[in-house]
Amino acid sequence: MSQKQLIEKSLEIAKILFESSELHISRSEMRNHLQDGFEQYYDLITKSLCASDKITNKRGKIGGIEYSKGKYRRPDLSVADKQKIEEKINLLFDELKKSEANERQQPELKVQASFKSWFQSETKIQDVDYIYNFRSEARKNGKWRNVDGYYITFEKSDYHLSFKPMLTSFEVKSGMPDTKDISQAENYFNFSHYVYLVFKSSDPTHVILDTLKLADASKLGVFVTNDNVTFAKIHNAKFNQPLTSEVDTALGKILSDSELEIIEGKMLEYLQDKVKLLFS
Repeated sequence: MSQKQLIEKSLEIAKILFESSELHISRSEMRNHLQDGFEQYYDLITKSLCASDKITNKRGKIGGIEYSKGKYRRPDLSVADKQKIEEKINLLFDELKKSEANERQQPELKVQASFKSWFQSETKIQDVDYIYNFRSEARKNGKWRNVDGYYITFEKSDYHLSFKPMLTSFEVKSGMPDTKDISQAENYFNFSHYVYLVFKSSDPTHVILDTLKLADASKLGVFVTNDNVTFAKIHNAKFNQPLTSEVDTALGKILSDSELEIIEGKMLEYLQDKVKLLFS
């Protein structure tokens, strides 16, 4: 259902109201007019129509909507009234879609929150040695926008100048990933050194791996949980070597400004240590 269709249906209901002999449409009568997919938008349409001062909710058992008598000469909608109704529909429709999206994301967010906590405790690495986060608001437009989480360590050479951030990307799902999910995760190899699928399943390991149908050459790693408390790595991710420029671009798109400053600080610290060693 589109916003345009909801606006058209709302104005149709208003016309029916103003043409009725009692200038009132009961709740049941209104529902009869809201067929063919409009039934679920009863509250939205009612609230939107009441955005006009000429229409109010009818109190009592029969409910519905009625014309606000006594304030205006004739029951009809002015251009301004229609604009108020349209604006209200757009507002409520956007809120509804956001709410539906949040409900769909809740199972994944639970897996994500559990994995974030578990992985951080299992790695047992000091905060100064890595950057690790799951933050949807960090995503920006482009091929990086679907990355659910990231784990960055630093590869430093002792014998020559080499400081390289190593990016691991995570794709989190609430249940068994499908082929589209797998393909999406594999796309992260364009800019990641390691990529892991993370999801919840109570199936045995061999069933999961058979279902995923990961080829022997697949570099994807897999973490699975059946209780949202502990996770098991049932398939190791294999090292991938993306272009350095792709990694740098991805870091700039995925990380927050403060996290990028941390990387710059670590690089500066590394170079300073090398200079000190050179002149010692």
